[in-house]
Amino acid sequence: MRRSRLADIVTLTVTVAGIVLFCAAPSHGQSYKVESDLHKALFKDSNYDTGVIPIVDSTKPLKVQLFLGMNYLLDIDEKQGMMTAALYPSLSWTDERLKWEPHDYDNLMSISVLPEKLWMPDVQVFNSVGAASADTLHSPKVTVFSNGTLYHTFGLVSRTPCELNLISFPFDVNTCFIQFGSWSEPNRRIELELQDTTQSLAFYGRHPSWKLQNFTAQANDIIISDTETFTELSISVRVARKGSYYYRLFVAPAAVCMFVIPVIHFLPPSSNEKLTLGGLMLVVVAIMFEMAEDFFPAFSLGNVPLVLHYYTGLLIILFMSLLLSCLSVVIGTGESKSVRVPRILRICCIDRLGYICCAKGRTSRYDYELLHLERSLRSTAKRQSSREEDETELTEMTDVDSQEERDAAAQNHTTPNGTGENSDGMKEVLKTLINELQYARYKEQIKSEWLQLAMVIDRTGGLILLLLAIIVTSVITLHPKSW
Repeated sequence: MRRSRLADIVTLTVTVAGIVLFCAAPSHGQSYKVESDLHKALFKDSNYDTGVIPIVDSTKPLKVQLFLGMNYLLDIDEKQGMMTAALYPSLSWTDERLKWEPHDYDNLMSISVLPEKLWMPDVQVFNSVGAASADTLHSPKVTVFSNGTLYHTFGLVSRTPCELNLISFPFDVNTCFIQFGSWSEPNRRIELELQDTTQSLAFYGRHPSWKLQNFTAQANDIIISDTETFTELSISVRVARKGSYYYRLFVAPAAVCMFVIPVIHFLPPSSNEKLTLGGLMLVVVAIMFEMAEDFFPAFSLGNVPLVLHYYTGLLIILFMSLLLSCLSVVIGTGESKSVRVPRILRICCIDRLGYICCAKGRTSRYDYELLHLERSLRSTAKRQSSREEDETELTEMTDVDSQEERDAAAQNHTTPNGTGENSDGMKEVLKTLINELQYARYKEQIKSEWLQLAMVIDRTGGLILLLLAIIVTSVITLHPKSW
């Protein structure tokens, strides 16, 4: 009996407790009705006007707080001077007309309302280019709390002008500005306040070409008239270019060309590859200027990037190189020249500068062969003359005792006379050959001298161009605004 009574008491207690808890629990099935009633009370029954600013005291402006975060730096267009960024602004303000008591609506603390049903501050990007990026076309709902505070966060892609300073390209650092403010409400009606920007980059994604260095904001007053002043919230975005890629694309090829051009002048003056390489360098420089024209905008004289100055120096050095190559080719063609190099040029250029530039010419193999042949002919002519002198001296010194011996000697003397006539003819031939060889050597010497002069001028110009390349590269590299 006692056990059955105890069981009945426990069962009854659990049943009553369940009924009480069920009755006390909120009805989730009718929560939409509660929220619907709240919407009706706030907007329909109260005749909420979206065109009226919710100012309680006419002597005090409505405070609108702005928090601006950046998701991603989409692009910086150097050609047009534009920055495109993905932002997520957050606005908060108080509307006294949208307050309610939570206990009257099942402890409902907040609701979500479409922006079209509310008065919204017309805070937009002042310096945005394009209407779609300056408004809230795809903004989400506004969160309304029971104390009348409204909170609105939305995504925004802004495209704003950015004055880029590309003097130190490709290691330039630039500062772009995004300007927020109200188009229609002055400071006496809306007071814009900027919240702390320390968390503005909490969701920022890295850009492959730009590094975000700083993200700050400040408020500026814009005076329209003596009585109207507007507040402008200026967001400063400081970015530094990651210049490794651009250095290899724009600077390294120019530096290689700058130091390859002087090397061309160490080729022989008669080489046809000199002008070919010079023309190839000219094509390469033209392609580099074409790339720069597609990448860079038009600059004023004081804002031209140093890399473009470097390109200009490269073009000047290339032009001087082509002139020097043409000059050396013209001077080095000695076949058409019939006079020797002037003595002053032989002393100053060939003898002195030739040693400095390692362009001191050597006697050609053809000249050696002519010299050897001339010496052989001279030696042959000398031996022939010596033989004839010995025979003549022997004939005069011989003592002839008899007439018969004189007649024999006279008869024998005719033979040397015949040999003398042949010797005279041979002398003439040898003399003619020697003169021809001397003239050929003279022409070869003229050709060699002009070729040496061309080589000295070419290599001296190459050393000067190399020195100019070093100076131009050093000046650009050591410039105060350089990379």
